[in-house]
Amino acid sequence: MDLYCAKTFSKMADTSVKRSTREISNLFPSKALVLLIGASKGFGRSVAIEAAKKWRQVRDHAELKFVLIGRDENLMQETGEAVKKELETANYSIHKLDVSVVDDAFEKRVDAVFASESFADFDAV
Repeated sequence: MDLYCAKTFSKMADTSVKRSTREISNLFPSKALVLLIGASKGFGRSVAIEAAKKWRQVRDHAELKFVLIGRDENLMQETGEAVKKELETANYSIHKLDVSVVDDAFEKRVDAVFASESFADFDAV
């Protein structure tokens, strides 16, 4: 799933593809909030840096606010600085959270929602 998301983002952000100005504006607004969970390393860090690069290619001036959530504050700080290196107008905030602790509670809640609803009429996506 992560690889699919990364490839999709890259295709959307491909500036060599002919796109209308309106389509580019919709894909890359001049002001945006980018929320990333797991932003201290790996896929989350890569997405943050790639997003900053692509916005820089499309917009002369973009006001991006990156909200970085993860376990390691130092690594998230590095991610934030890497983002600013790619897009000087970007800002970031760091929020420490061990998502693995939250996962169990979230999973139980999602299970409860699916148990209480009838989704038989819907196709899985």
